[in-house]
Amino acid sequence: SRTPGSAGSEGSASNKLAGRFGGGDKCPRCNKTVYMAEAKEGPNNIKFHRSCFSCLTCAKTLDSHFSERKGELYCKPCYTREFGPKGFGHPGASS
Repeated sequence: SRTPGSAGSEGSASNKLAGRFGGGDKCPRCNKTVYMAEAKEGPNNIKFHRSCFSCLTCAKTLDSHFSERKGELYCKPCYTREFGPKGFGHPGASS
């Protein structure tokens, strides 16, 4: 039996407040709500937390210069290394 104000009722109270005040979009990296003050806009107007807006490969924090593939974010060097052309002048190329 739970009493009012117990730890079990806090979650539902915060959910009611989030619903009342509009809540926010879900961050695709951590699946938590992104509020306007902490939002960073990614591809296709998808909202990320600033701390989640990083390269999937090297975890470098990204600014406005990033690449996207299948909804995941990459810094330019990692994207080129992972998905760029293979051949002369590119790391990982066979000669």
